[in-house]
Amino acid sequence: MKTRKYAPGSEWLYFKIYTGYKTADTLLLNTIYPLITDLKRKQYIRQFFFIRYSDPHHHIRVRLNITDPQYLGEIMISLNRIFSRLLNSNTIWKIQMDTYNREIERYNIHLIEQAEHFFHIDSDSVIKILKTIGTRYKNSEDVKWIIGLKLIDDTLDLFYTEDEDKMNIISRMSDSFKTEFGFNQFNSKQLNEKYRENKIKIESVFSQVEIIEDQNYNSLYTLCKKRYKELSPIVASMKQIQIEKKLSSGTIAFDLIHMLLNRLIPAQNRLHELILYDFVKRHYASTIARKKNAAVKV
Repeated sequence: MKTRKYAPGSEWLYFKIYTGYKTADTLLLNTIYPLITDLKRKQYIRQFFFIRYSDPHHHIRVRLNITDPQYLGEIMISLNRIFSRLLNSNTIWKIQMDTYNREIERYNIHLIEQAEHFFHIDSDSVIKILKTIGTRYKNSEDVKWIIGLKLIDDTLDLFYTEDEDKMNIISRMSDSFKTEFGFNQFNSKQLNEKYRENKIKIESVFSQVEIIEDQNYNSLYTLCKKRYKELSPIVASMKQIQIEKKLSSGTIAFDLIHMLLNRLIPAQNRLHELILYDFVKRHYASTIARKKNAAVKV
């Protein structure tokens, strides 16, 4: 039977790092990720993943999957050394270890290990994307939401082969967030204007054409492609288990995309989700319409 809860010191280490929105990415890229890379190199951990959260204080939640309990002491010494320095410099103001409760109800007992592996690849990919954006591009916040469109599309491609299926799920996602935010005619007008202002950027990132403000996005596209390739066998395994166990596909793609954007965008995540889902929906609608028109002409 698969374990639902992991206490501190078990094969999963779970800690919350309390810090500000603005320092979170710097902390992730320059301190936490190098530590995790070192622990993986030493084969102390199999995988890791992170999310951003507020309770109500903003913090980063990091989970480490330990390869063997004998390494726990050395891992804790490394963590303590770094966390003590961060606390003393006021980069963070609190560290809290906690019980890791697997989200069985959301991801299903039969799929939870695949979901955790997905989180690991996704976390690793997002950190590399954030680092590339921060070091190579101006207007980094704009680049995050632009590349977010590509990552949403890639994730839907992993789960669905037909444009209509992708359109169906993104429509449900978009409608759900518009309901949450109480969208009205005025809000929709603002969204229409934002889409028109950024239409060239939006269409170019889906086609991977290098016309966005004369910036070369090849390095980001390469990272997106690597993410897609590494996630493909995981999603294939999920689909096979769903068939064998007669499981509904449910909202798993929706949930995984939600977590992706949580990792990518440091603040106002849900508002950004609303905008991105709407933009992806518009792109899909346009693509489907063009294909139908082309078929009619033939």
